[in-house]
Amino acid sequence: MTCSHQVLVKTMACVNGHRCCETCYRQWEARCPTCPMCRIQRPFHEAPSVDDEILLQPVRCPFVRQSSGARCHWVGSYGDMAGHVHRMVPY
Repeated sequence: MTCSHQVLVKTMACVNGHRCCETCYRQWEARCPTCPMCRIQRPFHEAPSVDDEILLQPVRCPFVRQSSGARCHWVGSYGDMAGHVHRMVPY
């Protein structure tokens, strides 16, 4: 990561995976056509935000059913866990 602000919004990356926010990328691109980390020539591409990558991470359900003491066997993405928990927990 070449900058530390706005990484949860829109990021750009070189082919080697070095990232920066779009604002820093546009400022750098106006001065130099290379990656500020590895100096590789373009192309840069829009990269998933850090927020998106977190939501895609695989996780297991951390809950144990109170009635039986059995662990829940659900496995899915972090982004899908809230829906799973919502279905599990009675109101």
